[in-house]
Amino acid sequence: MKNFLKVFFLLVVFISSMCVSFANSFLTDYRAGYDAYTQKDYKKAVKIFENLLAQNYDDYNVYCLLGMSYGGLGQGKQAEAMFMAAIKKNPDNFPAYTFLGDMRRTQRRYPEAIGYYQKALKLSSMSAEGKEYYSNLINEVIEEQKEFDKTQANYKPDITVNLDMSIWELAYSKGDDSNWIVEYGLIGEDVINYKWTKLVTVNFFDKNIFKFDLNGYYNNFVSSLQDHAKGINSNLKLEVLSKTGSEIYFVWSIAGRNEFEFCRIFMTPKGLYFGHYAEKKNSYTAAEKENILAILKSIKAPQK
Repeated sequence: MKNFLKVFFLLVVFISSMCVSFANSFLTDYRAGYDAYTQKDYKKAVKIFENLLAQNYDDYNVYCLLGMSYGGLGQGKQAEAMFMAAIKKNPDNFPAYTFLGDMRRTQRRYPEAIGYYQKALKLSSMSAEGKEYYSNLINEVIEEQKEFDKTQANYKPDITVNLDMSIWELAYSKGDDSNWIVEYGLIGEDVINYKWTKLVTVNFFDKNIFKFDLNGYYNNFVSSLQDHAKGINSNLKLEVLSKTGSEIYFVWSIAGRNEFEFCRIFMTPKGLYFGHYAEKKNSYTAAEKENILAILKSIKAPQK
């Protein structure tokens, strides 16, 4: 309900402040994107809002709604980039800060969530009612973090990855027995704020809760990549390296992004695992490819 109210707020603000210089087609597409978002058709919403940006409609609300649509697809990096673009567009407007706070709260990165809420509270664009709400929410998040920290004190994902720990370090680990994420970065790099050159990530989804199957998860992931590439007028390069009934290896990149990613999706009786190796380079050698695949193949998960 909270996110719906925020989206409604954005739509009302947009309509009330719309100037005649905006073409009628912009408002039509904007409303179509808004409708797609509220109907949880996030892929359609992303396509519409990315197309508006491609037409040079550099609008604060478009950035925010595109960010929330990316969030609905589970694409955190893209969502954050859009919220940051909104803040750059209008740093004195509060919604983008609260959306970032909500995203960090969902990721259970509570200190960062609180920080974004506090930034929003300082802005005059937020009403007195809003300030009261977010002041109370910060206290709620503080208590939520305390409870979460209790469950995390002794929690370690049941997973192994063969990495040279003289150059790699565990940068992030959150979750529970049904859903978790671990990230490894090079020692000294700031993985949390996406300031990395190499990254190894493993996600887990319990099959009894998330109902993912191998091909369905792969197809949805690739579809989101295709939509993103199309939305920024770029091309997706994708190569399936191997595929069986229980695992898929593939590599992808999007032209102009200076990044490639090798992936391994595999199923066990316990659930679905998704291993990623990402590096901020345009190309790789045969030897580098062999080493990267060895890392992904080394990911070991319990079978039961």
